[in-house]
Amino acid sequence: MKKNAFRLVSLLLVVAMVFAIGACGKKDKDTTTTAAETTTAAEESTQDVNATESQTEAGTTAESGETQAPSDSETTAGQTEAQTQAPTQTAADVPQGKEAILAAYTKVMNKAKADKPGYKKVEYQAIPDDANNRIIRKGQGSIGTLLGVVDKLGIMTTEDKAKANPEVKEKGSDMKYFPIHKNTKGCLLTDVSAIKSATAEKLSNGNIKVTIVLNDEVNSQPPAENAATSPSKIGGMFSPIAKNDIDETLKGGIVSAVVKDINYSLTYHDCKAVLEYNPATEQVVKLEQYMITKIDATGRVVLLGEFDLTQELYNYMFVTDLKY
Repeated sequence: MKKNAFRLVSLLLVVAMVFAIGACGKKDKDTTTTAAETTTAAEESTQDVNATESQTEAGTTAESGETQAPSDSETTAGQTEAQTQAPTQTAADVPQGKEAILAAYTKVMNKAKADKPGYKKVEYQAIPDDANNRIIRKGQGSIGTLLGVVDKLGIMTTEDKAKANPEVKEKGSDMKYFPIHKNTKGCLLTDVSAIKSATAEKLSNGNIKVTIVLNDEVNSQPPAENAATSPSKIGGMFSPIAKNDIDETLKGGIVSAVVKDINYSLTYHDCKAVLEYNPATEQVVKLEQYMITKIDATGRVVLLGEFDLTQELYNYMFVTDLKY
C-alpha cells in the first residue's frame, strides 16, 4: 500500500482534479450542503463501512453505542453503579472518565510501539457521493463529483485494493507507521479537552474496548519525527496530512501553471479511535481509526475560471492479528 496515498488524494482533490474534472462532463445536479447534512452523511458513511467490518466490531458509533463520559462529580457514582450491575467491570481494569480512558489508551499504544509486535494493517480511503460534495464553478453551477477522476487516476487506495493486499509486519519490524507516523510513541495527546466523547467497556472475552472521538480541528498537523509533543490535537492520536507538504507541491509543476490563487483549509471532524486490548497484559488486540477530512478550497483555473470546492475524504485503518 502506498504510504502517501492519503496525502496525494487530498492534494488532487484540492487542486489538480479541479481542472481535470472538465474532461468528465458536467452534471445538472446542483447541491448545497449544510454543516448538519455533512455531519449526518459522514456518520451514515462511517456506519456503512463499520457494518462491513463487523468482525472487528467497528459498528459502534456515537449514536448507536457510545455514551458521553461522566463528569468528575458523577464518576464515583457511575463506577459504583457499574460494579453493582456488572461485578466484572471493576475500576481496576475498566477506565472511567475521559482522563482515565486517554491514559489507558496512551499506555497501551506506547507499549505496543516499544514491544514491536507483528500485525496486519488494512488502510484505505473513500469519497462520499456528490450529494454532500461539490465543485462549483462560479456562475455556472455544479460541475460534478471528483470520485470518477480519482478512480481513473488510480491513486486512491480503495477498500477492495487494501483488503486484497494488506500490509503485514513481522514481529520486531519498524513501527513508525503504527499509527502516528515517524514517532516512537503511539499516542502524544495529553489534552483531555480535545476529546468529544470517550467510553470504555469490558467485552465478554475479558478484553477492554476503548472508543475515543476527538473534537473538530482545522488544519491539523502531524508531529515532527520522534517529537515529544504534537503541534495539533488530531496529530497527537492520528496521522493528518501535513499542510506544508501540500503547499510545497502547489509551488511547482503543472499545478502551479494551471491553478491560480488557491486558498484552502482542511477540517478534521468526528475522528474516532477504537482500541481493544487485554487488561492483564496491556497488549493491543486490534485497533481501528476513522479520520474524516473536509476540504474547502477556492481559486482560479486557467481557461475554466473561478471555482469553489467542498470535498470530504474518509480514511480508514484497521490493525489486527497482533503477535507479541
